[in-house]
Order: sequence, then C-alpha cells, then structure tokens
Amino acid sequence: MDVPANRPKLLLLEGGGRQSSWVLVLGAFCVYGAAFALGLHDQSPLAASTFAITLGLTGGFFQVFQAESDAALHTISRQNLALEAAARQDALTGLWNRRALQESLQSRFVAHPPAGRAGEKGVLSLAFVGVDHFKDINDRFGHAAGDAVLVAIAKILRTVLDGTDAVAARIGGEEFAILLPDASLAEAFAVSEAIRTAVADADLGAVPDLGRVTVSIGVASSEAVQRSADAILRAADTAMYIAKRDGRDRVVAWTG
Repeated sequence: MDVPANRPKLLLLEGGGRQSSWVLVLGAFCVYGAAFALGLHDQSPLAASTFAITLGLTGGFFQVFQAESDAALHTISRQNLALEAAARQDALTGLWNRRALQESLQSRFVAHPPAGRAGEKGVLSLAFVGVDHFKDINDRFGHAAGDAVLVAIAKILRTVLDGTDAVAARIGGEEFAILLPDASLAEAFAVSEAIRTAVADADLGAVPDLGRVTVSIGVASSEAVQRSADAILRAADTAMYIAKRDGRDRVVAWTG
C-alpha cells in the first residue's frame, strides 16, 4: 500500500510538537530561574521548588498526552488508508474493482490524454474479459464453484501480466478488465490472446468435472477510439460482446 507523499511531513510536525513542548518548559525554567536569581521574585525556596516540580510534571504530562495523540493519529491514518484500499479492491479476487479502474482511467485521460496513433508514447489500451457460460457453471456446480473459477482466472491474469505495467480489475460478476498503459492495439491484442490461451489450457482442479473454461475478450485502444474514458470503456465492452456473439473463446479488437 502506498503512503501519501505528505505523510513524512506530518510525522515531522508531530515530532516537532513534542520537542517544542520541552523547549517551552525549559524556557519557563530559565525565565523563572533568572527572575529568582535577580531577586525579582520574593519566594521561599520551598515555593520555588514546588513551582519547578509542578512545571516539570506539567511538561511530562503534556509529553505523554502528545505521544498518545500521535499514536491515535497514526492509527486513524492507517485505518483510513486501509479503508481506501478496501474501497478500491475486489473482495473475492483481490484485484482492483470497477471504481478503481474507472478512477485510474479518468485520471489518465484528464492528466495525460493518451496518444491516438500507434508508436506514440502514451497510447493506452483496455481489454474486457468475460467468462463464457458462467451462469451455467453457477447453476450446475453452485456459486462456490463459480467463485473458485473467478479466483483461478484472477490468478492467471496476475501471472500473464507479471512484469508488465498492465493492471487487472474485476468489474462485476464474471467480467474482468485489463488496463494496458503505453500498449498499442496490436500489443494489447497479443496480451489478450495469451490470457485467452492460458485460461483455456488451465486445469481448474478446484472444481471437479468442470471441464474446459474459456473467456471472450474485447480490446480497444486510444488509437481507434475517441479520447475519453467512457468511450474506451464502451468500445472494449462492445468488442467483448462481439466475441461472445461470434462463438466465444476468442479475442476481438475494436477498430471503430
């Protein structure tokens, strides 16, 4: 989990708060000691020592309070980060969820609009992956088996995408998406074909008698799609359903 860039500054400020408390206490000691030495305060030694002890205890209590406050702030910060991560993660597979994918896509198009021609730096591609006949798997083997299939496919996605900048997400039900930064349509098609083959060849032993599981994949790229997050999402989704319509277990590229 990434820690926000401003977090070290917060830690510095918290540490500085504890240091400044003791600086103030020491300063008070110095001022009072100087006043006492110069005879500006006509107090007995007992009163002076009582004041010094009280001041020291106050500084100590403040130090304890500050430390406990810092610990509470750290706990809250960690909890907030964990909640934010959970809000962007699919609970079943551990992949990104639809929200995380859409936010990442939107931020890329707003901050750095993808290029529109192959070979240009910044071209972006997106693939939608749908498990074929998933309803039949759930109906025949139960939802636990369906979940096992989704987890197994998520693992295959991680394996195929390992070492690349691509990120996989589960966007709902039996559908996944793969965000491929700086990948042309041809490169995204090749990655999608590798995923399709890996799924078709996989032995999903977690579900006995399941047989061969396949996926249909639609690929879209900023090379051929109007440069907006919604447009590339729609194009990849349409291409995936064309793959299903044309017989499933195939990859279809959206060319406009």
